[in-house]
Amino acid sequence: MLGNPPYFPVQFLGVIIIEMNRDGVIFVLKAEEPMEQEKPPSAEDTAKWEYIKKADERSGKLKGTQASELDVAQWVYGEPLKVAGLKGSVLVLHFWTSDTSRDEKTIGFINMLQKVYGDKGVMFIGIAKPSGELDKLREYIKRNVEYTTAIDKQTDIPGASGVTFDKYAIFHTPTFVVIDKDGVIRDIVPDFLLEERIQEFLR
Repeated sequence: MLGNPPYFPVQFLGVIIIEMNRDGVIFVLKAEEPMEQEKPPSAEDTAKWEYIKKADERSGKLKGTQASELDVAQWVYGEPLKVAGLKGSVLVLHFWTSDTSRDEKTIGFINMLQKVYGDKGVMFIGIAKPSGELDKLREYIKRNVEYTTAIDKQTDIPGASGVTFDKYAIFHTPTFVVIDKDGVIRDIVPDFLLEERIQEFLR
């Protein structure tokens, strides 16, 4: 049996580490700095995650339903359009934000698709998230976008990115909604699946 160790006034803030050697078990008490506890999520973060869960559920139910009209704040590039007036064409709604480099790269991709499929019955409409300085966003659109694009209306719905974003249950960008010639939502896809879906609906 080990003898009593000398007494040291130690405040135990962390873990007890037990070490063993050939002579027996030696209890080594170490006062470690406590790990920083995770901060509880803010009310804004909680609202965002709750919104994402509900939007994800709604997103799956939108397929096969009639597409909603666009309710945007301003048409920046091209003439104002209505979904109901575009029946007979395959319509692609491009939901994006100026906050990420991936979204910016996707704009170049859609500019290219517009040139390839614009004369084949495909219409592209960009819906930009109303974030940051809107004057700068408008200038960015005018400089870089070559297809009809609008800035969405802001919304008071906690976690939502905009009024039209919410109508289509969009919580991640870039995201594309593919609407068939009858005005029915057929798919909601990321960029890497978009061209494949367009070709399917043109057959």
